[in-house]
Amino acid sequence: MSGTSITPGSSSAGRDERQRIVDQTGQRSEPLDPAKASSSSNLGRFKALALAEGKKRIEQQRSDELLSSDAIIGTFAEALRSAVEDRHREVVAPWYILMPDHPVKRAWDLCLVGLLLNTVIVLPIRVAFHPDDPESTLDIVIDFLYLADLLLTFFTAYEGADGDLIVSLKRIATRYLTGWFLIDLLASLPYSLILPPNGAFSAIGAISQGLKFPRLTLRVLRMAKTLRARRAQRVFYDLEYNPLVHQGVVRGLKLFIMLLGAAHLSACIWYRVGYEADPDQSWLDRSFNGEILSQPQAYQYLVSLYWAWQTLCTLGYGDVSGHSTGELVVAVVAFTTGAIIISYVTATVSSILETADKHSAAYRERMHLVSQFLSHKSLPRSLQTRVVRELGLLYKRDHREPVDQSLVLADMTPDLRREVIEHLYAELIAKSEFFKLVGNPNLETDVLSVGETVRVRPGQYIATYGYPCDAWYLVVKGQVAAVSSGNSSIVYQKFLTGASVGEIGMFLTNAWVYSLRSLGESTLLKVPIETMLRLIIGTYEGITNTLLEKAEADLSNLVHVKRSHQGQDQSFVRMPARVRGRTRTSQGAVSANPAP
Repeated sequence: MSGTSITPGSSSAGRDERQRIVDQTGQRSEPLDPAKASSSSNLGRFKALALAEGKKRIEQQRSDELLSSDAIIGTFAEALRSAVEDRHREVVAPWYILMPDHPVKRAWDLCLVGLLLNTVIVLPIRVAFHPDDPESTLDIVIDFLYLADLLLTFFTAYEGADGDLIVSLKRIATRYLTGWFLIDLLASLPYSLILPPNGAFSAIGAISQGLKFPRLTLRVLRMAKTLRARRAQRVFYDLEYNPLVHQGVVRGLKLFIMLLGAAHLSACIWYRVGYEADPDQSWLDRSFNGEILSQPQAYQYLVSLYWAWQTLCTLGYGDVSGHSTGELVVAVVAFTTGAIIISYVTATVSSILETADKHSAAYRERMHLVSQFLSHKSLPRSLQTRVVRELGLLYKRDHREPVDQSLVLADMTPDLRREVIEHLYAELIAKSEFFKLVGNPNLETDVLSVGETVRVRPGQYIATYGYPCDAWYLVVKGQVAAVSSGNSSIVYQKFLTGASVGEIGMFLTNAWVYSLRSLGESTLLKVPIETMLRLIIGTYEGITNTLLEKAEADLSNLVHVKRSHQGQDQSFVRMPARVRGRTRTSQGAVSANPAP
């Protein structure tokens, strides 16, 4: 334990004093059996008493947990996570199956994102403004890369609903064929072979000509390649839950790209439909005094994009509107798409703002309480300013704190949780005398996982002499001190970073035998006594004796220090203010503790 070193008292007076403090602060549910206690020394009596009562608590708590459906569900969930982790480790995939997280697969997906950008941006413009231009070599290469990706999907493992990796070729193929296969096939076919330029039809083109497929229909089929954009969803998903990227930024970026892509596609389709319509009905001839066709193509695209934005945003029409049948159909589809997009935009933006404002709202609420307090109290202006400044800084720091880490750690598999804990608390684990004493990495992980982080300010009291010891503490940062309840300037012991506090109350007295006060800005890890006993006695019984001996040594040191301050320390002879409803009399009987 990290703290000031005090030589334990070994005289009979010291032993009697330790027994007197234990008797004053003890809270046993049953009287002690004198026959059992007299058969051994005081040290053995402390051990037997603590072990018997600790095991009794654990057995009762285990019985309660077995009757609790929440505990059963939690146990089942933990077993399921472990089983899933084991299955992941045991999966042996054939050499021709590619894992979804393999570096080659991730690199391939990134390359596809670049191809998708080219398809989504360039292809609609080419179909709308240059439909008869020949396909370039790059376009043909991209088409075959899409086909290669389609084939690769048949050999890529996927994660099932239960978290298991599916590597069976039959199951992978069945899932893909009944899912996105047809859409991906439609978006991957090389339509440049179906409709070559300059009317020079290939064999496939001759078939299409014999079937009298309209050229416009084939152009629309070429536009189907934009359906491949759905593959970018996986990239956004990975980014959204990447801790290095703000989630709100990714969601906003995805929303903007989706809206911009829909407007770009709608603008290109709108222009092409107007270009193919009869001159007396085309919006190109009826809008802007019929001068649009005489303008550069960039201006024509801008006017089309202007129509697309006002349609998708449901702002209504002004100087650009449709008249032909094709234009009206496109307008109806655009209106419907716009209504869906606007609904999605509204929901997403509201969610982003709510998430971003959650902590700010908590800060404003707490500061509002401070304002109400000051408005009802006649405090000097300078003092009010100090209150607002100090509490404002405190609340700002608190509202930046992440969510309860125990909730996140509880959902991790044991191996992953241990690695995370070892990384987060590497310095504390290396420095802590408590962890060196117990020497059990699993206990380190469990204690640091269930603990609650508590920040205390200089001079703040953490525990009070005589009150129930309902929590065990580990000093993560800073230092705290065991002080006299009658005179806080009397310091019995200092607990530095890595020191543990509370073993005396946990094993021997069930009440605080000193007051615990922070000596500076400190961070503590707080673990309820019930949880700590369940971990130590229920799971790590071999460590119980070690911690019990530590509690006895700490109590012996405390008695020695208190005797040295006997003239100044009134708590040395004062009955604790509160215990758990019971105190021990001098005859050993248990009686009700009077109200303080």
